Order: sequence, then structure tokens, then C-alpha cells
Amino acid sequence: MDTASNSPPTPLSRAIDTIRRLRAQLANHGTGQRIAVVGVGMRFPGAIDSLDAYWQLLAEARDMVRPMPAARKAPFTADWDALPHRGGYLDDVTGFDAAF
Repeated sequence: MDTASNSPPTPLSRAIDTIRRLRAQLANHGTGQRIAVVGVGMRFPGAIDSLDAYWQLLAEARDMVRPMPAARKAPFTADWDALPHRGGYLDDVTGFDAAF
């Protein structure tokens, strides 16, 4: 806790103290060993399905939020009217193999 002043701790000062304490714990427990990523599976809006495509998306700061595809909305048109019309939509949602 901040002992420089006699005022009671604030939420911000408590948060800073917690961050300092956790950083010290990490420093004490860290082994410095490297880790290896053995496999990555992903499927994001915009046909992002590989790690390279994901990193390119991040590097270009692209926004994958778009209007709801008409094919998704069509069966539920009346029900969707009150809901948000933009989101991150997978292109082939029916292609997901849950059993796999």
C-alpha cells in the first residue's frame, strides 16, 4: 500500500498495489522457459482460418464486423428486427463439424 500519504487507499491505489504485487510474484515464479505452439485451429469471420491470415488481419487492423448476411436473416426476419444487425459472422456456419 502507498505509505507516502496518510489518506486512505483509493480503488486506483489498491489496483496499482495489486498489479505491483502480482508482477513481483510472476518475477519470482517465472522460469524463463520457452513454449512451443504445437497446433492452432481457428475459424473467424472473413474466412480467417489460418494463423497467417489471423496475423495479417491484426497487422492491418481490419474490422470484421459487417451487416448481417441476408441468408441468415431471411428465415427469422420478423424476429431479427429488434436485434442488432451488425456482427462478426462466419461465412459457412453450417460447415462446422461438431462430431469431429
